[in-house]
Amino acid sequence: MIDPDSILNELENVGRPELIERLHKIYPTTDKETRIKFLTLLNRLRDNQHFDKVENYFISDEDAEVRIEAAKLLAFNYNCKKAIKPLIWVIENELDLDVQLTALRLLVALWHRDEFKDKIRDTLLEFLKSREPKLKMEVIQSIGILKIKSAAEELIALLHADKKLVKLRAIQAIGKLGSIKAVPFLIESLGSESYDVWYFAFNALQKILDDKLSDLLIEKLKHTMKKEEEDYETALLQKGIIRALGEIGKKEVIGLISDFLESNYYFLESEAKQALGKIDSEWKEKYRKLL
Repeated sequence: MIDPDSILNELENVGRPELIERLHKIYPTTDKETRIKFLTLLNRLRDNQHFDKVENYFISDEDAEVRIEAAKLLAFNYNCKKAIKPLIWVIENELDLDVQLTALRLLVALWHRDEFKDKIRDTLLEFLKSREPKLKMEVIQSIGILKIKSAAEELIALLHADKKLVKLRAIQAIGKLGSIKAVPFLIESLGSESYDVWYFAFNALQKILDDKLSDLLIEKLKHTMKKEEEDYETALLQKGIIRALGEIGKKEVIGLISDFLESNYYFLESEAKQALGKIDSEWKEKYRKLL
């Protein structure tokens, strides 16, 4: 077996260009592990003069690990737009999910290259349609990290996803994008029976609205109180809003929340008491007549 490290030791004697040529010459005769090491070395040596050869390594090799190393070499050392096509191909066609996720993360790492941004954005939006939950979640997270604001509507649509973890990732990404369009949908999510959904929605709303959130929640809560009859869905939303107001902690809402100390729904009454306790530890003394 050829030792790649021993070849690298020759760098001082033969120089970078000749060493790169030597690696390419020997490459076809090596086993899988050595091919991976050779591609890693070529990446370290910043080989950017052998696009056709490296592309052939990517296309022709039957091993997924070798293909991903070849894709990395192309993506990080060649300035032409077609250099990221192998990464996209891997995401589209690989059966190994771990390899797909690796390719996706490499694609995201190339976002700083202006010549790749449009293609990366379009690719991420396309893969939002993936039926594989883990791949979809990775794409959603990537969109949030890169702050691709044009993806806001697609993320909002995912707030109704069947998979809870997909929904949570979408809420998280929306918060990072700061999408005002998503605010009504996030407020709706405060009415979820899942604490996780409530927690992520509340945090996203705080990021988007900051100090304006309290006033909006007060307005929404008052609007729900105009209904003639209490229904379960409305009560859940009221519970979520009251919990949020309790976390914000402004004393001006004590009177409003105290109106829910007498409710047809025990969980709503209980949430009101907890929120009041967070806002003012002495609230019971002030509102004893309502207990």
